[in-house]
This record gives sequence, C-alpha cells and structure tokens, in this order.
Amino acid sequence: MNKRSQEFLRVVFSLAFVATLLFGNVGQVYAGTVRYARPGGATSGSCLSWAQACELRYVLASVAVPGDQIWVKKGTYLPTDTTDRTQSFVLKVGVAIYGGFSGSETLLKQRHWQTNVTILSGDIGIQG
Repeated sequence: MNKRSQEFLRVVFSLAFVATLLFGNVGQVYAGTVRYARPGGATSGSCLSWAQACELRYVLASVAVPGDQIWVKKGTYLPTDTTDRTQSFVLKVGVAIYGGFSGSETLLKQRHWQTNVTILSGDIGIQG
C-alpha cells in the first residue's frame, strides 16, 4: 500500500471514530457488551474474549448491537475475503469501535493505539 493510500485510510478511520463520538454513545456509560476482533478471527460465535475474538466484519455484520464496544487488535482489516472492490465496512450506530489493542488488555485505558496500529483497509484485490 502506498503512502497516499495509508494516509487516506488514517483519515477515514479518524472520521469514523469522530462520527462515533459525535453520534454514538457520547457521555454515556456502556451497558452493552465488549466484543473482540482480531485478524483471522472466528466467523461464528459471540466474540466475548480475546481467546474467542472474531473477524471485525463478522462482529459488525452479525454480533454487535447498539451499546456494544468492539475492541480491535492491531493489524489490517479488509471488508471482504474476495476481490470485490465494492465491499466496505458498515459501521453501526451506537456501536463504539476502538483499535490499538495488543490482544491481552482487560481495560479500555490499557490500549496503545499509536503502538498497536489498527487499519481498516480498502486495498482489495490489487495492492496499491
């Protein structure tokens, strides 16, 4: 992935994060469940621990409900396993997504998003 694509993805991820803050559960205490995502994770189950972490696209499409948090382990995530470049991640209203985890944290404040870089990539099919 070239530098321009990486910068674009950082901007997109930042905008998604800001949108979650503005329109999501700002100032509320989450009553929902923490769901866990990792690259190559499960595509079934409830994603309730790092040991049971699921693919991000599965958590978003099938498991997460408003009030939930998704803790995302460092790595690069694609919205599809195919080469279909029309696919994208669909974020859910009221679901908070936090990247920057190494995969062993038990508290949100333990994440290090600058060290454990999490990328939602649209680089599908052909690199770059």
